[in-house]
Amino acid sequence: MDGAGMGHDRRSAGLAGARIAVTIPPESWFGGHDRLLSLRESAVLETEFGCRFHHVDTTPFIVGDVAGQRAEIDALRAFRPQAALGLPNGNYPWCCRTLSGSRRINIFTDILEIPLVLPWDHGLLQFPSMVLWQLPTGPEASSEDAIQRVASRINHPLIHHIAIDSGHVAEMRRLGLLTSPNVTFMPAKTSWPYIRHGRSLAAERRFDEDVAFVGNISLNRARAVFPEGSAAGRLASQVVHARRRNPVAAPWPLLLESLERLSDDERFRERLLFDDSYFWYVAYRIVEDIANAHGRIELLKAVARPVALYGGFADPGTMDELAGRFAHLRFRGSVNYADELPSVYARTRITVDCINSGFINNSSPKPPSCFSSGGFALFEHKPDFAELFGAPGEAVMFRSFDEMNRKIDYFLTHEKERLDLSDHLRELINRDHDYQDVIRRVMEGALAG
Repeated sequence: MDGAGMGHDRRSAGLAGARIAVTIPPESWFGGHDRLLSLRESAVLETEFGCRFHHVDTTPFIVGDVAGQRAEIDALRAFRPQAALGLPNGNYPWCCRTLSGSRRINIFTDILEIPLVLPWDHGLLQFPSMVLWQLPTGPEASSEDAIQRVASRINHPLIHHIAIDSGHVAEMRRLGLLTSPNVTFMPAKTSWPYIRHGRSLAAERRFDEDVAFVGNISLNRARAVFPEGSAAGRLASQVVHARRRNPVAAPWPLLLESLERLSDDERFRERLLFDDSYFWYVAYRIVEDIANAHGRIELLKAVARPVALYGGFADPGTMDELAGRFAHLRFRGSVNYADELPSVYARTRITVDCINSGFINNSSPKPPSCFSSGGFALFEHKPDFAELFGAPGEAVMFRSFDEMNRKIDYFLTHEKERLDLSDHLRELINRDHDYQDVIRRVMEGALAG
């Protein structure tokens, strides 16, 4: 098997020779990791699909380089793409907008008028922040009609969604954000660097760490977000305290419960109705930043064994701060998640995780990627993952920190059982939940019209 192929030819006649535009993130964003992963994935997909890819540098659109935007659009027109694909996720195609009069229009759906395939993680909060552009940081700057404005963009008939969380799809449909029939569910997402590493494992396994955590915490984004005494500040405090009482609870439902405690007058006055743009700023900061940072800190504090910390490239100061405050935490530095992270997963006996708080019913791609690499993930209970994998899935999730520590102790002292379970989930994920097959099917459908 060569370095780019999957080991067997699955090229689709429906995509052979097709011209597809693929978004490439800026080198400076997310530590450059998203960019490198996109380049790795696009090389594999181009070979697998037997098509031609054109890389669209999203940097000019993000930094407001008008001349650079024109150059990218001119290059696209010369390439004449038949469709576009958002890599590594659906955030980046939304950045590819340019001014037309007073409106920002998308270069794929509005200018080129081609199908756009969007794989996304937690669209419920990401889409409002992307579509509404710069969300207001205070109620006085809030605008109305947020639901309609977001819905008018993400339900474009040329957009084909790929979602990994049933809770997001359900909530977006309930709120009227998502009405499109073009939604495909992909419940266990991993990518080629992890699959490739899992297939190259040596028969004799060696481990560097017993327990590790991989990810960002970004405590700096969770501090002093809202004015003291504000309704938004009370909501944030209530969500954090509720999650301490129930660490496996998803923050979005907790936020909805706290909203119900506000009077209609206060929600109207503080611009905390779903149709207010300020609400989506508040929701994003509470769920994605505040609850995420506090949830991960609570998990790390609760682990009863030494924990190696990897990551923190978005906020390395937080990792240093935590390692200084808690003797059982050891910061190992940041690793590249296209080339180095698969090995970290495979050489760690147990990778504990507090799933990104933006998710509701499913895990992030992190646990499936860990298993794909040959590692073993242990994370809070998520119903989508449990439904997908049954008893093996339940075995690698916990409903309390006490259960987490019991499972850590058990699996560290039952090596063969842990390895067998890891191998079983790796086989299921890599065999039955290949993200490339999902993208191929959706892209074929998009091109077929």
